[in-house]
Amino acid sequence: MVRFHGIFVNQPHVREGQIVQEALDLIRVKVIPSGNFGQEDVDDITHRVQQRLGDSVKVIVESVDEIPRTKAGKFQAVISKIAPPNAK
Repeated sequence: MVRFHGIFVNQPHVREGQIVQEALDLIRVKVIPSGNFGQEDVDDITHRVQQRLGDSVKVIVESVDEIPRTKAGKFQAVISKIAPPNAK
């Protein structure tokens, strides 16, 4: 189990963020930027994810206007789109 809570610690230009695992080697990081969010922030987020998962993982940092909530209105900090083994 990888802990992602540290990805957004001390990120002053990120108002809100979400980690989405799209494949074993692909992570999308959705961020709602604030202030002067720029390439330095993207590079730092990418580095933090790869520190936890390895350099072979591709990281896409995507600026968004909002991060959708569940039907119950809850915020999901981490989402995996990978089907679990033996999923039917």
